[in-house]
Amino acid sequence: MLRIGFIGTGGIAGRYLQTLVRESEKGVATLTAACDLVAERAAEAAKPFGAHVYTDWRHMLEAEPYDAVFVCVPPFAHDGQEEEIVGRGSHLFVAKPVALHVAYARRVLEAVRRGGVLASSGYMWRYSDINEQVQQALSGRSLGLILGTYMQGLPGTPWWRVKAQSGGQMIEQTTHIFDLARYFAGEVVAVHCSGALRMLTDVPGMQTEDASVCNLQWASGAIGNISSSCAAERGGRSELEFVARDCLVRYNCWGSFQAWVDGREIQGQNVRDPYDELVRSFLTAIRTGDAGLLRSPYADAAQTLAVTEAAERSLAAGGERVAVETV
Repeated sequence: MLRIGFIGTGGIAGRYLQTLVRESEKGVATLTAACDLVAERAAEAAKPFGAHVYTDWRHMLEAEPYDAVFVCVPPFAHDGQEEEIVGRGSHLFVAKPVALHVAYARRVLEAVRRGGVLASSGYMWRYSDINEQVQQALSGRSLGLILGTYMQGLPGTPWWRVKAQSGGQMIEQTTHIFDLARYFAGEVVAVHCSGALRMLTDVPGMQTEDASVCNLQWASGAIGNISSSCAAERGGRSELEFVARDCLVRYNCWGSFQAWVDGREIQGQNVRDPYDELVRSFLTAIRTGDAGLLRSPYADAAQTLAVTEAAERSLAAGGERVAVETV
C-alpha cells in the first residue's frame, strides 16, 4: 500500500482525502501523516487512517518515509516543501496554483528532474469525462475565438483578499479556466488585461480586483478573452466557449458540454467525478511508473502559472501587452 503524506489539510485537501479514504479501503494507498499549522485540523484529517499528526512539515518529512506527498497550502505558503519532498525520493502532488511566482515553480521543476520522480498538480477539470468528446469536436479545426468566464463569490479566507498572498483572482481561482483553455487550444504567447475594485470596496482587507478581463493571443493565431469576478454570490458560472468554422462548443466546467458541429448538435455529461480521477490517476501512475496518466503534470501547471502571472503583470502595468514566458 502506498504511503501518503499531506502538508496542509484545510480547504481542497479535504476533497482529496475523501478519495484517499476509498483508495485506502481498497488497499491501494493510505495516509500515514498529516501536517497543518492548526493541530486540530491535521488530527481530523489523520483520524480515518490512524495517521501521525504534525504541525511542522520539516519534522513530518524527517520522521518517516513516503511514497508521495500532497502539498495543499495557500500560494504564499510555498516555502521549500516541494524541493525537500522530491529530494527525499518521494513523488509530488501540488494543489493549484503550484506557486505564487514562476521563479519558484522553476526551482521545483529542476528538483523534480534531478530527483527523477513524478510530479502532478490539482487541475481536476482536465480529468473530466467530457474532454475526449470536446477534443474530437475541435479536432482538425482552426480555432478562431476562445471565451472564458470564472464568476463566483468571494472566498472566506482573509489571505485570499490580499494580492501579495493569493496572487489575485486570475492566479488563484480563474487559473482553472486559463488551464483548460491551454489544454484544448494550446499555448498562449501574450496577454493584456485590465481590472477594477468597484463592488467589494466595503470588504475588510480587500486588496485585489473584484473584476478583471484578460485578452489572450495563442501561438496558433487564435485570440480570446477570459473574464473574472469574485462578487457573484449567486448564479455564478465557470465555462468556456470555443469557436471554429462550422463549430461552436459551450463547455460547462462542472461537467457538461453542448456543441454544434457541421450542423449536428452534440451533448455530453460527466459520469465520473474528476476529483476522484485526478487522485486515482496520480496513485496509479506511481504504482505503474506511467507518467502518461498525469493529465496535469507539474510542468504543465507551471506554464499555466506563467500565463496568469503575465496577466497580473499586464494588469499592474495598466493593460500593457505582456509576453508569456516559457517555463
